[in-house]
Amino acid sequence: MFFPATETAEVNETSWASLYTLTTFRLFLVLVLVVMFFAADDPGLLGSKQPMMFAWISIAYTFTSIGFSLLRTHVTIPFKQQVYLQVYVDITAIVLLMHTSGGVGTGLEILLLLIVAVTGLLMEGQFVMSCALLSSALVLLEQTYTDFTGSGFSAYSQAGVLCAALFAVAIFTLFLSRHQRASEALAAQKSLALEKASELNRQIVQHMEQGIVLVDDEGTIQLFNQGLMQMMP
Repeated sequence: MFFPATETAEVNETSWASLYTLTTFRLFLVLVLVVMFFAADDPGLLGSKQPMMFAWISIAYTFTSIGFSLLRTHVTIPFKQQVYLQVYVDITAIVLLMHTSGGVGTGLEILLLLIVAVTGLLMEGQFVMSCALLSSALVLLEQTYTDFTGSGFSAYSQAGVLCAALFAVAIFTLFLSRHQRASEALAAQKSLALEKASELNRQIVQHMEQGIVLVDDEGTIQLFNQGLMQMMP
């Protein structure tokens, strides 16, 4: 489930551009978190539970984000594999940062919602649902661990709301992505039909005995047939 075997969407330059935008945005976001934690006198909830672990995780996440930014230009890795790798790293890192900051309710859970939403727009099929499932499982696991060790407050209700929100976002983006791809497929079919109709018209004109010439609004000749050539002196 977590590594779909088939994906039918065509990977084009737009997909690569979207992935590059995601890696750039991720790096910017991680740098903001690092600056807020290390530079601010009071970082607030960031790392409030385990500041040392938050520091190490955020630093590792920063270097990983830099590596992701370089993947497209320096390493030949298929698009889908890059998405899988980046999304799973994002989910794991964000949940760990949430744990070191006190769990659900720190505001970092918004990043999980963002990752699921972007994944739904980048990939087709059920992969986005897998991401929502993995995110929910890790959130509940983090909450269970916190409750079992007594290292934090019990917040199962908040965790449940977050899990529901993750699946809601996944379903919405899945619907939106399918609608967008259906529109693109319809546009491609119309374009192909138009090309075929144009070719058919060209063939008809070429086989007509009368001399025919087609010009555009600017008077430029677009098409003429052999009948016209025979009429010319």
